[in-house]
Amino acid sequence: PPVGATRVATANLGIGAGTRSGSREMQGSTQVGCRSRGLRRSYREIPNLRDIRKSTAMASPMSQYLSEFVATAMLILLGNGVVAGALLNQSKAQGAGWGVITAAWGLAVLIGIYIAGPTSGAIMNPALTIALAAIGKLSWAVVPGFVLAQVAGAFLGATLVWLTYLAHWRVSDDPELKRAIFCTSPAI
Repeated sequence: PPVGATRVATANLGIGAGTRSGSREMQGSTQVGCRSRGLRRSYREIPNLRDIRKSTAMASPMSQYLSEFVATAMLILLGNGVVAGALLNQSKAQGAGWGVITAAWGLAVLIGIYIAGPTSGAIMNPALTIALAAIGKLSWAVVPGFVLAQVAGAFLGATLVWLTYLAHWRVSDDPELKRAIFCTSPAI
């Protein structure tokens, strides 16, 4: 490009044949898009961690902790709830299968993001909280509160799943299936 011109890289957002990425000169804004579908958005329009950090900086730490608590509780309630429904005897969803379970977990994550995204960034995972702090994307000052809120929210969600399906626990004899609702075990 000529001196003073802004080179703007594009990224491929489409999947499949006929989609290519390239570069294009635009008025100083980076473009992302898929040529075959004509979809183009400026990088400035796409939220990123920096934008989330700016928006969450205005929220009080207590509202961030509360949103992480509620989002994590909903994540576990909905995600583990569908697993319990699919695995426990005499439930209406018994035998629903992996398709239903994975779709419900995806929706549970989405609901958690809608709940906590605007306030805390919707981390919903203590390991990710610590990792973000370790790389400097999250202040260490809020890490203990985030981790406590996430663990307490997960505990509440799991307790609600257990209480919701209490009658089904009694009629389900397989301990592996009961354990699979809350954790994974080796397949071998």
